[in-house]
Amino acid sequence: MLNTAEMSHLEAEISEPADEEAPAGTWPRFRPIEFRPLTDQIYEALRQSMLDGELHPGERLDTRRIAQDFGVSQAPVRHAVAMLAKDGLLEVRPRSGTFVENLTAGHLSEIMDIRRALELLACESAVKEVKETDIAHLRRFIREIRESVDPREVSQSAAKFHDLLNTAFHEAFVNLSGNKRLVQLYSTLEVHQHMARVHARFSDWGKSVTTEADQHSAIVAALEDRNLDRLRRAVKRHVRYSRALLMNAVNTEHQKSGGGLRNFTGSVSGKETVLQKGGGQK
Repeated sequence: MLNTAEMSHLEAEISEPADEEAPAGTWPRFRPIEFRPLTDQIYEALRQSMLDGELHPGERLDTRRIAQDFGVSQAPVRHAVAMLAKDGLLEVRPRSGTFVENLTAGHLSEIMDIRRALELLACESAVKEVKETDIAHLRRFIREIRESVDPREVSQSAAKFHDLLNTAFHEAFVNLSGNKRLVQLYSTLEVHQHMARVHARFSDWGKSVTTEADQHSAIVAALEDRNLDRLRRAVKRHVRYSRALLMNAVNTEHQKSGGGLRNFTGSVSGKETVLQKGGGQK
């Protein structure tokens, strides 16, 4: 075991002279070490579990068990749960507990209404600001959806990959507005998170991939032509289709479980987060 004086001498030997630089290309490039609060890590882990379908809508959360599984105290778990409740992903019921938010028709309908309004607002600026590189960027997402997602492959991993590509397309489209507040509102809408949760639980989502890609292509074509009226129609058509698809999926699941969402009728036409267990401040 080195004493303090010996350690200081060793560190001095290791240090490089100030006027010497390592030859370019001879050293591996390391990413900066990122230390994140436990609350953030738990938040992301729980959120991803909901998106992956491991935590189901209506399921009660046991914060004590979660803390034990992660190897932490209950304090960061409670903070993470509060953040998820603020995001609308969890429901805190006094004297009953905390539950994963149920996928209700009313809630999803509100989300889709807001999504439609925000995307239509984005159209007005996007059609003026779009560049050829943006068009190519959007078309790459569409191509990846067509080539990489097999409609016959309906596993949770396939659903998750499809959702990532679909989310990337819509976020890139809204970003073209250049409106930071609009982009922020859209990102907090959580619409695609809810869609991911549905995709992870319903096996026939893959049937819609081709139609969705075609509708994305119509949006991009209108953008490329700088045709605002046609762009608005394409966006409305796509959101209407997505809304019906989502609602029908939720209705089907509730009917299977003996429930049902009677306030909606419609038809369809046409980063892995790893918590460092036991690490950090408890």
